[in-house]
Amino acid sequence: MRIARRMSDITILKNVADLFASNVVKELVVAIDPGYSIGIAILANDAPVLTNIQISLEKSIVWIKRQLDELNYTNLQIKIGDGWKETLEEYVMRFSQEFGNYAEILLVDEVNTSIKLKQELGIHERAAIAIGLREGRPV
Repeated sequence: MRIARRMSDITILKNVADLFASNVVKELVVAIDPGYSIGIAILANDAPVLTNIQISLEKSIVWIKRQLDELNYTNLQIKIGDGWKETLEEYVMRFSQEFGNYAEILLVDEVNTSIKLKQELGIHERAAIAIGLREGRPV
């Protein structure tokens, strides 16, 4: 499991340590910033614990499943940014197929998601974290 790519990701490392120190996470959010590069963030109790960038929807789903298999949580939300209209329907369909039986799938407004977070992370990871922290609307 890749937890942090850079030594500057101290906040994420601390959040991961806290996450694994506790037995159960109540609220787990998987946030997706769709695009040519897909930003992914996993947040536990509103704190980012894992981030990743993938180059395809299918690779994103595989990575997310692998991470979820290692976590103990009671409630899962998948929040998908709605800014990339060309593929939004495909993202909603695939995430609903893969996770819809046990996760709430939500759409989130992507406006200004990449400008207010730490610069140590890439733009797609920052956008995914911002998406994860916003309220979503049902698909």
